[in-house]
Formats: sequence, structure tokens, C-alpha cells
Amino acid sequence: ATGAPQCRVESPFNCVAVRRGYTLTFTDSEALNACPQLRGRRNGPSCAVCVPISFMGRSLGVLHASGPREHLPTPQQVAQLTTLGTQAGARIGTVRAFAETQSKAATDSLTGLANRRTLEAEVSRLSRVAVPYALVMVDLDHFKRLNDTYGHEAGDAALRRFATIARACLRDGDTAARWGGEEFALLLPHASGAQALDVCERIRDELASTARGGVTPAFTASFGIVESNAEHSLEQLLRAADHALYASKHNGRDRATLGHFGSLADPPARTAMAGDSAINLKLIAEEI
Repeated sequence: ATGAPQCRVESPFNCVAVRRGYTLTFTDSEALNACPQLRGRRNGPSCAVCVPISFMGRSLGVLHASGPREHLPTPQQVAQLTTLGTQAGARIGTVRAFAETQSKAATDSLTGLANRRTLEAEVSRLSRVAVPYALVMVDLDHFKRLNDTYGHEAGDAALRRFATIARACLRDGDTAARWGGEEFALLLPHASGAQALDVCERIRDELASTARGGVTPAFTASFGIVESNAEHSLEQLLRAADHALYASKHNGRDRATLGHFGSLADPPARTAMAGDSAINLKLIAEEI
């Protein structure tokens, strides 16, 4: 027995069999036309079979088997290895395609953050195992004005920039999600309201640094924070965080507000700001 195949190819794409796209058999590692990676192995001269693994024309890797030079593989063994490579490619490709589909279903395509459904599922999971958390609702300030002034590409760049900064400021286990439009949500397990405030301040500082660097047009964000409470549903938590967010808007934007439940029967803060007039509601929407 020769032990493990000992192939020293750093990447499957450096393998001659993968590059050629078909099974190769090397009868003698010392032959001039043998793969250079077969030479100098500690078990002496060898033979080998290399089977490229692919799925729908896309190379995934290589199946490599080797043995003593005097024990050449039979045609039947080569055929079996080739079949195994084909089956492995189909299985690996299917698993990868399924994983990509799952990832796309769970993330926002523009920012790469989790989407709303994913965050709601994580909130449900934390609630089932009784893990306390802080929930933060975020809204980019004057986003419509940014789009109107600099164009939608600049708006998309701002969304991606916020997503990058949010990821960098969160801990492992925290979740940042795009809630919709220019709204985001942060889920911070085992975090208090005060700790969530610190996170929001770090994000605000990074946004300010980005503005000074001129990477994207300057923009700020407003935050509303609420601590989880076993007595209240996710809908009530979101409502309380929404009140806190729009308190931040009302008090000048570019700030974080720690909310409380108070009377959840009150109208949402954004409605209270808008008043009863449809014209006022339009003006408020444009300013947000």
C-alpha cells in the first residue's frame, strides 16, 4: 500500500486532467510524459489515475488515485473511478446549487445582508430559547434627496456602504438585515439597550469617517432601539423601535434613541409627525 495519494497540486485547476477535461492515466511516474507532481514521492515510483470532477461544464475538483508502479489499474478500475468522478460532480454541484439558492432566499441581493424574513426567523428562534436581545431599526437620512441629487447609483452605493460598516461594527452572532428601501434592522443577542447605543455610535462614527474620505456622497442615519421583553410580540417590539427611530428623526436625525413600550396604542411616530394632512405626509416622506 502506498498510503494517501500525496498529490502536491495546490489547486485542482493546476491539474492537467482538470485543464484537459477528461480522465488521465499515468503508468509510470518516472516517464517523461508523466505528471511532474508524481515524481519524488516517498513511496517510490508510482502509477496514478486523475479524474476531473465537474458539474454542468464547471470544474469543481479532481479525483486522484495512485499506487505502486507495478500495480497498474485495470481498464475496469479506471472506468469505475471515472463513473465515481461523474457521480461526485453531480452530487457536489447539486449541493452547491441548493446552498446558493438558500443563500439568495435569505439575503438581500444589493447589500449582501440578511433580508427581513431571515431576521424575523432569527428573532423567533431567540424567543423560543429565551435569549434576550436588543432590536435596532435604522433609516438613512434624506435618502430621497441623495437619490435625486446624485442619482440611483449613488443611492445604491450608500446602501452598500452602510451594510459594510454595519457588518464591521457588529459582533459574531449579531444580525444586520435590510428591512426594505433605505431601512435596516440590527439584531443583537444578549445585548442591553446601552450596549446597542454603543454599537449605533460606532456606526455613526464610521459613517462620518466615510463622508470625510469622499468614498460616497455624505449621508447619516437615524436609529431606534428597543430591548426585548417576553411580554411583547415581535410586532410590538418593532412598533416600539419604530417610535424610537422617528423620535431620532424628529429631534434632528443622525442620532440613536433608546425606546420604551409606553402606550403601544398610540399612533406610530411617523404618523404623529405627519399629522392629518396628506400634504404634510408627503413633505415628511420627502424629508426622511
